[in-house]
Order: sequence, then C-alpha cells, then structure tokens
Amino acid sequence: MQSLPDQTLTRYIEMGYGEMNIRQCWEIARGDLHLFEQYLFDGCSEVGEVPLYQLSQQNYFNNDEIFRSQNILEQIKNDTLYMYQQSSRKIKLRTRDKYVGLLNIGNTCSINSVLQFCHQIPQLFKLLLECQNGKSQIYEKFVFEIQILFTQLIASNLEYVNPRDTIKSISWEPQEQEYIGAQQDIIEIFNLLLNKFDKSIRRLHMQNLMATDVLRVELFGNQKMNELFQIILMNDKNQREYHPNIVATLKHKNIRTFLSKDFSNKILELPKFLRISINRISFSNRSIIKLKDEFIIEESLNLEMCMFNNNSSNQKEQINKLLKQATDLQEQIQKIRLYLSSLNGVIQVYEDEGIFIDLIILLKKKQEQIMYQLKQKEELYKQNQLNINKQTSNRYQYRIHSIVIHFGSAQEGHNLIYIYNFFLEKWMKYNDISVQFVQENVVLNESKIFGQLVTYVNQDMIPQLRSHQQFIQNIGNIVVAQPNKDLQQIVEINNIPQNVLTFVTKQNQENYRNNQNY
Repeated sequence: MQSLPDQTLTRYIEMGYGEMNIRQCWEIARGDLHLFEQYLFDGCSEVGEVPLYQLSQQNYFNNDEIFRSQNILEQIKNDTLYMYQQSSRKIKLRTRDKYVGLLNIGNTCSINSVLQFCHQIPQLFKLLLECQNGKSQIYEKFVFEIQILFTQLIASNLEYVNPRDTIKSISWEPQEQEYIGAQQDIIEIFNLLLNKFDKSIRRLHMQNLMATDVLRVELFGNQKMNELFQIILMNDKNQREYHPNIVATLKHKNIRTFLSKDFSNKILELPKFLRISINRISFSNRSIIKLKDEFIIEESLNLEMCMFNNNSSNQKEQINKLLKQATDLQEQIQKIRLYLSSLNGVIQVYEDEGIFIDLIILLKKKQEQIMYQLKQKEELYKQNQLNINKQTSNRYQYRIHSIVIHFGSAQEGHNLIYIYNFFLEKWMKYNDISVQFVQENVVLNESKIFGQLVTYVNQDMIPQLRSHQQFIQNIGNIVVAQPNKDLQQIVEINNIPQNVLTFVTKQNQENYRNNQNY
C-alpha cells in the first residue's frame, strides 16, 4: 500500500481535518484516493464504521441519501481539487463579475465564511468603515485590519486574498490565539467576531453609542448591532432573555414547524437578521455523533405567530392545521423520492447489463407516473406554504439570506457558506478561495443534510441588501477594468478611510506588476 503523501496530508489539515483521522481513513482505504476522500468527507473515523456507499446493493436501491451523498461527494472532490490547484499556483488577477475569495491558512474555513457574510451586511459594513483606525490599541488595530479586508473583498484586483493579518488581529487574548487556529464551532466563532465588532464600534464610533440616560441590559452595547442580530425572548418566568441566535432540533423536520412548536408566542423582538443554528450533534455510548437526518430549510418565513401576546386563537388553529398538512406532505414527498430513486437504480442496472428490455419499458412508464405524482405533491406543498404566509402579516415576513454548510464528522470537517445575491437573484457559494454561482436546487438539497446555520433577513431589508450587493459588483468591475487604478479616485468608495485605500491601492499595483511579469 502506498504511504500517505505529505502533500495530501497538508492539504486536508489546512481544510480542517485532524491528522489522526486523515491517516486512519487512508489506512482504511488502503491507499485508494477515491475511497479515502469518501471516508473522510463522510465523517468515518473508525474501522468499524460503514460509509453510505459501501452498503449492500439492495440497500443502495432503497436509500435516496446514497445517490445524494455520491453527488455531493463528487462535488466536494472537484471543489477540493480546484482549491488545491488554485492555491498551488500564482494568484491571478480577477475577471469581470467575479468575487474575491479568502485563502484558508489552516482551519480557517469557518472564520472565512463568517467574514464573507459580514462584509455583505450594509449596516455593519458602514459602521466599521466609519470607525477610527490606528495601530496603538487592539481595537484600532482590529478595526484597521477589518477595514482593509472588507475593502479587499470589494476592490482587490486578485481572485482571492490572504486574511492572515485580519485573523491575527482578532486574537486579543493569549487563549484566543489558540482558539482561532483550531477546530471550532462556527456559531461560537460567529458570536465571538460580532462581540469584537460591538466592542470596537462602542469605543471608536461614538455617535452610535446607546443613550447613557436609558438603562438597558442587552446583548450588544451598540444599539444598531442589537437591531441587526439580537433576539429578545420571554421565558416561562416572564423574564426577558437576549440571544444572538436560536437552536433548532431535528425532531421537527423543518424550520417552520420548529418555530411554531418551540417559539410560538415567545418572541418579544426580532432582529433584521435572524440566525438559526441546526443541532446535528448526538451523544451515544460516550461518543459524539453527527446526525444526517433530513431537515428542510424553507425559503421564506412569516413569524407573526411567534410574537409574544399574539392571542388570535382562531388564526393559530388555522396555521397549526396548515403546518400539520406541511409535515404530512413532506413525509409523502420523501417516500416518493426514495421509491423513485430505487426505481432509477434498478433501471440503470438493467440498462447497463442489457437485460430485461421489455421490463425496462414497463418500469420507465411507472417512472413517469411516479415523477408526475411527485410533481403534484411538490405543487401542493408550495401552495401550502403560500397559504401559511397569507394567514400572517408582511411585517414579520423573512426571506432566506444564507446557509452555512458543514461536511465531516462531529469532531472535524470543513465549512462553506451559500449567500443569496439579491441584486443578481442568484445563489453564490463562498468556499475559501473559490467563489462561484450555484443553482438554487443544489443549495436547498445540500442544506437538508449538511445545513448548520441558516440566516433569514427581514423583507424590509432586501432593498438595502440589493443596493449593497450591486455596489460590491460595480466596484469590482471598475477594478477589473483598471487593475492598477488608484482607489482614491473612485468616488463611490471615498467614505473608506484614506489610509486603507492607500494600503489596498499599493497592494493592487504590486499585484498588477507581478502578474505583468509572470
């Protein structure tokens, strides 16, 4: 058996996988690179574990997750190869309509995803750019590095940039230096970064401080940060609770049912961006396991029924009936998909073998009938969702904004983030250095099994998001057209501190010279 190449080991350590797990998966796969990657991506870290693709043929034909898993594994493999090829060559200048990625410098896929999320929030972008930067205090240094990175993400002339200095500036305490560079839960890193934003804004952006004569105990010290991310709940003791996100469990099978069951009549105030983490971790026989149960992430939500003191009992009854119908339809759709996948598998085997020609014809007719039945059920489900939204007002209408995906086991793995571009009306996949457009069905299907954190945005915020995303694209295309341009000459970004524009301009001009000589 071929020994594990150092190049392969380094590549997957940088993606966030542990060395012991990498070596063990290599041993199990006996040096077969394809099997090794499947073991690793499926979170298989012990010899006794059996990954999905090694189930018997009979089970293979009766498990829709196998087909989905194979497609996703192939996609991960292609993404991994692309990122490795990109990171091992000279960085090219970006091209028109392309967005800037972030280099993974070792276990930084989580923080890369969070940084890509944050720079696309217009209020947060504006708040941080209006802060005073410097080099004398940790807050000023942190703000300076964030301002540079946010500017690079809109105005760098490269395909991707290195976030090393920014990530280094996040570590204010010795223990944080170890934490940032290690495997970490993306929810924790997200909240850590938001808290650092809040502390820096409070010290360096004085006009946005909360009024000192108003006594308020809230999640953040800056009121605009609270408006963006704070959830205020009323607990069973009639006491206020302040949360940065809420946690969904898999038992309810979808976001909408989870909220109606666990948060009905409990929310006092909603943020502009509602973050819901999906708990897929289970403890069994002293082991931590990542569950792969299907969990539906709806494209839109109306949260009126979750608001405290909402006493419309008739309306609640109507919505509960519709939610019950939604759950039943989801189960029916899942069963039909499983049956259809089994049938597809059988037909494929018979066609490959060139046998049972007459039977194949009959099975294909059955296949058409099932596909029509599936389409009908899916249309009923869409109508059901529209009926639920009609029962509630637009004030609490939320639209999906982004989904963080996690591949791997409970102990380790790789994160990426899908963000919806309201300007282009397309989903975008931010996977470290790789930034690509993707089809909506890919995002929604992948999120059913691998979704870890979903963010919904209030409907009223969408025009601002659309405008900000258009701004990002326009500035990027100006830089693409003139890659050595002095950024201070671009009127649209004259609100960015001059020392930041000077710094990024110098980098761009150096990048341009290097690529001209390459």
